[in-house]
Amino acid sequence: DLPIAIDSQGRAQEYSLRYAVIFIFRREDGSELVPQQVIELSRDYVSPPTDATGTTTEREILANELRREMSASIIRRIDSVVRAELEKGGSLSAPKAKPIEGAVPAEPVPAAKH
Repeated sequence: DLPIAIDSQGRAQEYSLRYAVIFIFRREDGSELVPQQVIELSRDYVSPPTDATGTTTEREILANELRREMSASIIRRIDSVVRAELEKGGSLSAPKAKPIEGAVPAEPVPAAKH
């Protein structure tokens, strides 16, 4: 919590609650599906210095709201990239390596008999 307003006695009366997340969403093979994203959210709340118990509850409510909003924001960003990838005919699986020109495919190796 960052104090953003103080009273005449120098006590904090208003705070800014901030959350920031940096994430990358990867495919199973480790390649990036969603490149690094930064999401920052903040909420301001008033906290009179004489009301310590009431403000804890308000802060907890705001923190829970920020967590829900952060989760929803992350999911929206991932969903947006996935939809765009599918709309352009892409695949969510890892990109396939292109065969080397002139290379002969390897013969399958028979399974060992026990």
